[in-house]
Amino acid sequence: MASTRTAAVGLGGDVEGILGDLAGISPALDRVLDGLADLAREATTPVATADALLALAGDGPNVVELIGRIITRLGDPYTNPAMAALPIGPSRTVQRATEQYAVYLTAWAPAHLPTEAAAAIHD
Repeated sequence: MASTRTAAVGLGGDVEGILGDLAGISPALDRVLDGLADLAREATTPVATADALLALAGDGPNVVELIGRIITRLGDPYTNPAMAALPIGPSRTVQRATEQYAVYLTAWAPAHLPTEAAAAIHD
């Protein structure tokens, strides 16, 4: 069942479109989408905006890093029994691909840019 709050009014067509495309995949993902939409709406002050930038993608622990780690966990047959149920070939392919994605995401995510933006707000 799709979330009723995911259709984010006023967030812009591109954001609303992505939220709509992802809505209804799972209740857990709907809650994440609702939270991200709420975060975008609640960043109504400079300080709230800076905090959101840092939490989403700044230096240090951030949502982008968290997503990479969750992707790795989902693809690992030792942490996700659904992957352990696959034949060994596909299971290894999934594990390798999700591990590589997380490495690339962390290594190439320009966390310094949101951090720089947040610092400019706080100056």
